[in-house]
Amino acid sequence: MSGKQGPSPAAPAPTSASSDDELPDELLLLGIDGGGTKTIAVLALHQAHAAPRTIGRGTGGPANPRAAGWATVQQHIADAIDAAFATAGRPRTRVAALCLGMAGAGHASVRETMYAWCAQQQLAERWAVVHDAQIILRAGAQQGPGIALISGTGSLAYGVTADGHSARAGGWGYLLGDEGSGYAIGLAALRAMVRETDGRAPATQLTASLLPTLGVPSTWDLIPLVHEDPGARRRIASLAPLVLAVAEQGDAVAQQIRDRAARELTDMVAAVSQALALGPSPYQLVFSGGLLQHHPALREAILQQLAQRRVAPQSSAVADDPACGAVLLARNLLA
Repeated sequence: MSGKQGPSPAAPAPTSASSDDELPDELLLLGIDGGGTKTIAVLALHQAHAAPRTIGRGTGGPANPRAAGWATVQQHIADAIDAAFATAGRPRTRVAALCLGMAGAGHASVRETMYAWCAQQQLAERWAVVHDAQIILRAGAQQGPGIALISGTGSLAYGVTADGHSARAGGWGYLLGDEGSGYAIGLAALRAMVRETDGRAPATQLTASLLPTLGVPSTWDLIPLVHEDPGARRRIASLAPLVLAVAEQGDAVAQQIRDRAARELTDMVAAVSQALALGPSPYQLVFSGGLLQHHPALREAILQQLAQRRVAPQSSAVADDPACGAVLLARNLLA
């Protein structure tokens, strides 16, 4: 029977062993991570009493409707699904269950738009559209209370208690928030560079390191790059790894930018922990997003600050593949 799952603030409960016993031997699952930079689709084979087995993987373009529009986002998702079936060597067909995690899915309008599209495309017998933080939590944490901390182009903390209550901090977008994100770090570096040019701030190695990456000869050339390039936001965010590398080399200005980012991200986790009363009880912290995945020093700084505030997690992990978390949530829909 075709159908959809209504939105919920927390990840669905795991499928029970008894329901696994009653399912056919071969059922296909789709897990989709619709990110702001790219879309990843994972095609998996359901296995009783074991994790689903990945048989195909595909990539598509960004899945941010505010940036690209709905038609483009839906095409990017379809491209990723097609590629997943192609790598599996299978013709595209309707799967048993699908879970799509995407930024903005906390809003009912986003979910309803994608529900309608999934139905029109006949992608699955059952499907769910959830916030991208939910698939991150499922990818990196066992069942129980947890907080997902995301820092990539944007930033967000999202937590869930054992009984399904949820809270979030951040995720306001680059104009209102996204503190501690790649964009915030990159923009802070550019601002430090222009202040150095004016003589309003100390010298920094950031100028010599970032200008060649941006392909401009001087800080004066940053004005048209920032204000006229339609891809400026992504280019600015892409500078963050280099800023962190300069900080590791001992540049004081870059270190201040890094430390500020760590404080902002710590603030988000602490706010969610307080809202859900997780501080006094054990919880798991799951890191995701390009910055937190690839920069252990930034993760360690956040963990140290959480410990100082007496809200340290019981354990932490890095969710390297949120699309696999979406597969696990898709399996839950089979119950």
